Amino acid sequence: MTRISVGVDVSKNRSTVCIMDQDGKFIMRPFLVWHSTEELDFLADTLKRLNGEVRVI
Repeated sequence: MTRISVGVDVSKNRSTVCIMDQDGKFIMRPFLVWHSTEELDFLADTLKRLNGEVRVI
C-alpha cells in the first residue's frame, strides 16, 4: 500500500496543504485552503479520494 503524506501549515485564516507520495513526488503541489466550510469540505473530500495510507503531518 502506498503511503501518502499530507503536510498542513495552519495559520489564522487559512492553511497551506501539500500532498506527496512515499517517494517524495507531489500528488498535489502546495495549495491554500481558507478556513470556510466550503474549502474545508473540499479538503476533506480530496483526502478521502486518495488511494493509500494517508498520514497528516
